[in-house]
Amino acid sequence: MARFSATHFAILALLLAVLAMVPLIDAQKRCEEILNPTSCDLATCREQCFKKHNSNGGQCVVNGGTPAKLTFGCLCVFDCPAAA
Repeated sequence: MARFSATHFAILALLLAVLAMVPLIDAQKRCEEILNPTSCDLATCREQCFKKHNSNGGQCVVNGGTPAKLTFGCLCVFDCPAAA
């Protein structure tokens, strides 16, 4: 009969922990909103995102332009509000 070593037990415990977390991760829905489509200053974008959605997900993303002159917009990523 096979014996379980400490390594086998640790791997089994880790696998069970990961499987238990899957429903929690799946439940977190993310939303996004473009706060300013024509320009972006990173510090201002982060501040606006935090004030509007209480999120640190403000980031500058490419939002058009040409390869020689790209334009950037302020994108805010935040936790979606719970459904009523």
